[in-house]
Amino acid sequence: LSFPGTVIGTTARAVSGNNVVGTYDDSTGRSHGFLFDGTNYTTLDPPGAVSLPYGSGVSVSGVSGNNVVGRYLDSSYVWHGFLYDISTSAYTTLDPPGSTWTALHGVSDNYVVGSFGEANNIEHGFLYNGTSYTTLEPVGSVMSSANAVSGEYVVGEYGDGNRHYGFLADP
Repeated sequence: LSFPGTVIGTTARAVSGNNVVGTYDDSTGRSHGFLFDGTNYTTLDPPGAVSLPYGSGVSVSGVSGNNVVGRYLDSSYVWHGFLYDISTSAYTTLDPPGSTWTALHGVSDNYVVGSFGEANNIEHGFLYNGTSYTTLEPVGSVMSSANAVSGEYVVGEYGDGNRHYGFLADP
């Protein structure tokens, strides 16, 4: 897989059926999301996204059916999560309440998982079910990240200040 005209590179991140998503860096080093449907490539850059040289801008990390998730950098240099609907070509920004930055890591049907920072920049994992956000923090954690989802089952990682551990959650 190589996004047409890409000089620096293409990274595939996830697959669902014929749809492959990821990130490519254009000839100036700016990053963009992409969707490859088995025949055609489409650039996925949410409205308001800015792309700086050397890997900052847009990152796409998950796909499930018609849903694509990732993150983008805005003109204030704040990361936001986004959901892209392939069937309607519509973008939705997803940021948990009170977040200072957001990254979406995975999607399964209507469930989205990711991580966000708060004012003290501590990272928290979360599950979004299409209407509400649930923070996922195992007991004793000082940070967490939800990395993948299948149905309602979520896997991720958390740290207790000394080590990192994996977790499986069924919210």
